[in-house]
Amino acid sequence: DALPILYHTSRLTNWTTLNVIPEREIVSAFTKTLHNIILITLLLVALMIACIFLITSLLTRKIRLLANAVRHIDGDCLDFPIEIHTQDEIGALSSQFKAMLNRIRHLLLQVKKEEESKHRAEIAALQFQMNPHFLYNTLNTIKFLSALQGTDNIAKVAEALSSLMHTNMDGRSFIHVE
Repeated sequence: DALPILYHTSRLTNWTTLNVIPEREIVSAFTKTLHNIILITLLLVALMIACIFLITSLLTRKIRLLANAVRHIDGDCLDFPIEIHTQDEIGALSSQFKAMLNRIRHLLLQVKKEEESKHRAEIAALQFQMNPHFLYNTLNTIKFLSALQGTDNIAKVAEALSSLMHTNMDGRSFIHVE
């Protein structure tokens, strides 16, 4: 076996020293150093992964809160359960989203009021159409009953009023006096 030999000359005494180191010790020291470097590298990589995960988690926390709040919004529930008061983009998104939900709530309420108003107007229009027909039919019934009982003057008045109502329901704006 070849043994590594080291020479060293001292400046002070000018003596040369000779060191003989067995190859096994050099390989053993090298292997220990290599194992230590690998162990330190693995520990540093694990520490870096943990730090990256922690930093990423902290940076995306508000985004995840915002995304979860948005997922809970549906047609019936327009509540926004979180409060994000920051001056960054997430804070701006949160406040704009709240404003949008408030606007949607306002528009839904407005549409509901308009539909109720439209429904009331339709009912009023139906009642307006029904009332003249009801009165016209009632006058015809009075005319028929008075004719049965022989009271011709009541029948003539009911017929005249019925004719006037019928003319009015046709939408004619001018009625002859005769």
